[in-house]
Amino acid sequence: MNHLRHLQVTSFLQVAHRMQAFNMTCIGYDPFVSAAAAAEWNIEALPLDEIWPRADYITVHTPLLPHTRNLLGEEVLMTKCKPGVKVVNVARGGIVDEAALLRALEAGRCGGAGLDVFTTEPPTDYALCRHPKVVCTPHLGASTFEAQERVAEELADQMVSAVSGGPIAGLVNGGALATANSSDAQPWLALASALGQVAEVIVSGPLTSVTLVPAGAFANKNLANALCSAVLAGLLKRSSSGTANLINSCVLAQDSNISCEIVPPSDELKPILPSGVDNGLLVAVSGANSNVKLVGSSANGLPLLYSVNDSSWPIAVPLSRSLVLYRSLAASSPLPAIAATLVKGGLLSLASSAGGLWHVATLDSPVTELDAKVQDVEYVGQVSL
Repeated sequence: MNHLRHLQVTSFLQVAHRMQAFNMTCIGYDPFVSAAAAAEWNIEALPLDEIWPRADYITVHTPLLPHTRNLLGEEVLMTKCKPGVKVVNVARGGIVDEAALLRALEAGRCGGAGLDVFTTEPPTDYALCRHPKVVCTPHLGASTFEAQERVAEELADQMVSAVSGGPIAGLVNGGALATANSSDAQPWLALASALGQVAEVIVSGPLTSVTLVPAGAFANKNLANALCSAVLAGLLKRSSSGTANLINSCVLAQDSNISCEIVPPSDELKPILPSGVDNGLLVAVSGANSNVKLVGSSANGLPLLYSVNDSSWPIAVPLSRSLVLYRSLAASSPLPAIAATLVKGGLLSLASSAGGLWHVATLDSPVTELDAKVQDVEYVGQVSL
């Protein structure tokens, strides 16, 4: 028997070991299993080119990757393999070239095949399935009572582990969740999401790119990647009607042609962050018509905004509750006039950046209508955090 195995080392050893019960001599290939480790299981590890002419049976157990697509193709099946070889593919469709396999069967070069997976599922061409020397199952070969029971138990264990803050194994599309479960990371993810929401109301036109510059603890790669997902979730919260989250935000951004880049930590944040604050995050967002650069940090679990573009606040603005953003169009002090328009929203605080360019009002609840426009001040937008 030839057991061809890539990546999934455990199955490589177990499958070959079980076949020895049928008095088979097991040979195999796996780039991650040493010859010594294979020998402990009475398996001879060989290069692929030495395996093909010796194997009476070939079973593949590998992901479908660019270098494994059509691994068993025309040349291998028609010239390299032993005449009469039997082929089993229960891994992924596309690893075996189905057209080449059919020709090998019809030419007598291949003695039979067992297939649970296909390049197109369900198949559109049944010539291979109907061949008398082929046994097929509709990608259900593993659906035994025992397997389904085990899947149910593992799923329940994973859910319990996730909600209790434990490890989450086997994540496919939610790499940020493992970091999100850390209590140390949660305040920073909240900061990233809040900065994304603020940036979204400032930038005009379709969003095009996001750049993150972490400092301090954010140099941790896993946390930095999770921050990217969190920023995108904040940016896309309104356009996705609140459905953007740590799992799907990167995919939603890709679908909207929004790129996200994490660059190495920079000294650019040091003049903005106050003395004693080492951890910070710069988020730069570009749109079709404008762009914005925000710098924030977190203190006692509360996300804080320190600057918008080149305008900084002497005291950081808490990113909580409902925020209304304004931009001055002239050198004036519009705070009293702004406050008068926000009485109905339960105004809690009002802060101006140094130089008076940006103004942020914190409200107890969102306002649906502003009482009046403020002279020489542009209303930028409102964010509910």
